[in-house]
Amino acid sequence: MCDKCGKRPATTIIRKNINGKYSEYALCAECAAEEQIFSDFRELVPAFFSLPEWEGARETVCPFCGATAREVRRTGRAGCAQCYKTFDYLFDPYIERIHGDVNHAGTVPASADEEITRRKRIRELREELREAVEKEEYEKAATLRDELRALEKKENEAKEAE
Repeated sequence: MCDKCGKRPATTIIRKNINGKYSEYALCAECAAEEQIFSDFRELVPAFFSLPEWEGARETVCPFCGATAREVRRTGRAGCAQCYKTFDYLFDPYIERIHGDVNHAGTVPASADEEITRRKRIRELREELREAVEKEEYEKAATLRDELRALEKKENEAKEAE
């Protein structure tokens, strides 16, 4: 039975482990919905797409498949792989919320290792540069800027070679 209302059969089990303190409780579908706890990913996706961040995105159109942000929001599905880039400002907060990061950190095929490593280092350098400027560490920022420019130049040369 549901631990909250005590009236309906439980369909969702919530397990929490906060600083080593373990707790568990059961909720029926209605109480889980009231608590905004989703037992099925299919229920979770439409909830993400109804949040305020999506409101300003109605006019964006994917240049590859023609999907609009409104359609993506309504269906909860991207039209193609390019949609994830086109609508990244919409998807990224939710992907990060689910996975903890929007950048893949898994294994890399040996053939792509140099390119992936270079792109990762560029992201890291941009973040380090931003932090150095915020802390007013201008000598460090200049060194980081120069390293970043050299890597970006290699990146552009690699793209041109393709």
